[in-house]
Amino acid sequence: MDIFIAYIVLGTTCTSVIFLYKYVINRHFNRLSRDDLTQRAIGWSLLWPILIFYSLPKIGLNTLFDKHEDFGFSGSIEKRQAELLSLWESPPYCSNFIETRGYDESAFEELASKLQFDACDIRDYLNELGPRSEFNVMNQDAIILKWINNRNTDSYDISRVPEELDRFSNTANSLLFKGIGKAYCEECQVEYLANQLNCISDKLSPGWNFKRLECCRGHLLSKVKGIHLNCRPK
Repeated sequence: MDIFIAYIVLGTTCTSVIFLYKYVINRHFNRLSRDDLTQRAIGWSLLWPILIFYSLPKIGLNTLFDKHEDFGFSGSIEKRQAELLSLWESPPYCSNFIETRGYDESAFEELASKLQFDACDIRDYLNELGPRSEFNVMNQDAIILKWINNRNTDSYDISRVPEELDRFSNTANSLLFKGIGKAYCEECQVEYLANQLNCISDKLSPGWNFKRLECCRGHLLSKVKGIHLNCRPK
């Protein structure tokens, strides 16, 4: 029942915003009959999930939501901040060898690949970017760097990147684009050096333009957001 009420409230809110926008921009409600207005209001109220959870992510406005296996998004800003703050205050175990799963940011799913790096390479790359040394929920680079700097320098066991550090997929993609690291393709069952991969950047177009890495057989190993272009229709 609570979900139904929330659905109606959000739908009504979206409808009100759309009506207000159309009135302010176009000022043509006087040309619509009461039946037309009623039908449009009902339609917008019921179809708002298509706008929020399908259309907006298509143009890159999905970053306020975290993936969740039950509904497609979850959590609040407060929960997210608490998770990252916990990592900042108590970095988990880390060794000299870092591994993460390949990820496709356009489909929001893991790929059949493993991306592997020397911790020193990650440290050097992040130091070049100059992340701040204090905690900031919007700056995962600083959290990643602190995790790396607290590693056990005597260990070469595999350390997997904490799930909360989802922005590491961008770091991994950038390192491989620079020719640093290795990638294991689970479909080929072959390990490739970074300089053996196909590094492909989308041709610039409105919306998100992605950077992707493929093995020599065309299997997708990593795909992350690159540049976002806002273009107005002529």
